[in-house]
Amino acid sequence: MHGFAVHRGDEGTADLIKTGETFSMKSDETFLRAQSEGEPKEEVDATIKMIGDRWLKSDASSEDVKDMAALYDLDELLSEFKNVKSPPARARQPPSTARMRSP
Repeated sequence: MHGFAVHRGDEGTADLIKTGETFSMKSDETFLRAQSEGEPKEEVDATIKMIGDRWLKSDASSEDVKDMAALYDLDELLSEFKNVKSPPARARQPPSTARMRSP
């Protein structure tokens, strides 16, 4: 079983789990509303009422979840980096932890 949470700041949170060939997702209301932007309010409200705080399950190979389920295929994910020749960039310290020099 593999899982992770997607936090989108002001756009809510979705928890994702893949077990074998089953893909499960549970979203908060904020996430569902952000994903439904542009849809009629009545439809969005009805969807949120129907889904509530439930886990939605799907076959991991279905067209609806294929892109999200691909995040769990480590070989596929890493294949994008096979031909990278440059060394990794050196991480910079965030300003809040940078060392200050004495005058």
